[in-house]
Amino acid sequence: MTKRNKLTIALASFCLSLTLLGGLSTLTKGFTDFRFENLEQETELGATAVENIRFLSETNSVLADGSLKKEILYEIQPASAKDETFSYRLDWNDAPTAGKESDSWKDGKNAEDYVTYQVNAQESRISFTCAEAFGHQMTFVMTAVSNPDIRASLTLDYNRRLLSNARIETTPTFDPGKGIKVHVVNEVYSIGTMGEKARNLTPTIEVTYKNNGTSFDSLFADIKVDGINSQNYKYLGTDYSSPSKLLSDMKERVRNYLLTIPSADGSKVFDQKTFQSYLTYSYHAYTSYQPIYESTSISLQEFIRRYQAAYASGSGFHIHVDAEGKASYDSLIALNLTASTLTGLSFSDSGIVF
Repeated sequence: MTKRNKLTIALASFCLSLTLLGGLSTLTKGFTDFRFENLEQETELGATAVENIRFLSETNSVLADGSLKKEILYEIQPASAKDETFSYRLDWNDAPTAGKESDSWKDGKNAEDYVTYQVNAQESRISFTCAEAFGHQMTFVMTAVSNPDIRASLTLDYNRRLLSNARIETTPTFDPGKGIKVHVVNEVYSIGTMGEKARNLTPTIEVTYKNNGTSFDSLFADIKVDGINSQNYKYLGTDYSSPSKLLSDMKERVRNYLLTIPSADGSKVFDQKTFQSYLTYSYHAYTSYQPIYESTSISLQEFIRRYQAAYASGSGFHIHVDAEGKASYDSLIALNLTASTLTGLSFSDSGIVF
């Protein structure tokens, strides 16, 4: 198997743990649950003595091809046991391990294609080199030839490395015929036997009006009260006799409509006709046998013009997205309409006669 995807300094997340098993002949039983990251007592990288065996780790090194090399120094007590001959084996751990990628990850794979080792018995040194992330725990076994019951084992783990952070993608614009979809791109991790795995992050979406000098209320023109027959109005099929009540309901309609456009699936689109209807009303212009109402688009035109000016100065509807603390997004939402938007075209008569 060709070594692929050579890992650089991030392979420092490669972890080893050591457990001593067996009797009391030439090695001393009792050394359990060894992990490099827990050794902080005596040496530069840390080491603690356990009974009559002392294990030390040296500084990690990165080889020219990007592989990581870790070395363990071991000391055997008593001194008379130092000439003992050992055999060595590196293979996948058959015991259940919680952090593996999957039950079948190791199938058809050779452990030594991912980690190789060299033993220097004269210096009591074992060197492990990891060139590629692996997804199932390994076991390195060191066995005394004279007594197979005396053996020490190392478990080799690979700590998953974060390859890319989560991020949020969206287009924050109220655009006719389009929704505002909030999409979370999840984190990407390397394979491994411990540490976090990638998961689907759920976005929390909050839309508010951000007042940075221009309030929401100031986006609305006053309701027409001068030059009309009486203060009677029609708005969304309802009769009004109070301009303040009409304006209040208009503000609520517009606010509630715009707040619901951004979503995780973008299914609710910004409908221009609906939006225009929320900013259009009719007033009692005059009476000729019966009340005559005329429609006005002043509120619509003014809202568009004022919103664009507010947006340019930092005010407007604001979207905040949080993806379970892994990513966040903040932006004002633009309004893709112009104050010259046509609302209708008609002639006062159907024809002319010369």
